Amino acid sequence: MGRAARFCGSTPDAGRRRVASGPICSSPAGGIRTRLGVAIDLDNFLDNFLDNFLDNFLDNFLDNFLENFMNQQNGYEAPRLYHTMRCKDPEAMIAWLKNVLGFAERVVYRKEGTVVHAELAFGSSILMLGAHRDDAYAKRVGDIGGHRTDAIYLAVDDPDALYEKVKASGATIEMEPYNTDYGSRDFAARDPEGGLWSFGTYWPKVGEESLPG
Repeated sequence: MGRAARFCGSTPDAGRRRVASGPICSSPAGGIRTRLGVAIDLDNFLDNFLDNFLDNFLDNFLDNFLENFMNQQNGYEAPRLYHTMRCKDPEAMIAWLKNVLGFAERVVYRKEGTVVHAELAFGSSILMLGAHRDDAYAKRVGDIGGHRTDAIYLAVDDPDALYEKVKASGATIEMEPYNTDYGSRDFAARDPEGGLWSFGTYWPKVGEESLPG
């Protein structure tokens, strides 16, 4: 029996590595035990530690990395301007936004079967909408059938391909695809509730130099 084994008071298990709380001693075969004989399997301990550490580290790292990456694409912070809509048929609007324009559903809150608030993402931007209803907000923004001066502009990568999808959906085309004098490829159409949308390759970003006047 070796000196370390005699000090520990037992013959080491050559097939295991051990780690323990308190004073430790080791054998030439790699066994690690306390003088009280309390030990755990070092292999299992390291496996569990690494699994938990890597899972938590990678989850947090990837979340933070993706958030920082998206923020950098938008002038180092999330967008601050969000378009909001009230719709007579929000379910149909959500379906059109997703299936035709390519929006992704972020969240939809419903109460008694009615969409009270929905958020749909397009890249780093979020569109908010809900069902038209008679409340204080509706009184501020006006009646849904009244004259509207707002419109939505959506920056896209391939307006011609999107034009074909929008046209195939039966939407009213207000402007056929054309090239602007500032280098954007644009077209315009109405959504299912008559709202005006313009689409184009012009994509201004905070922190970038603006186009010459």
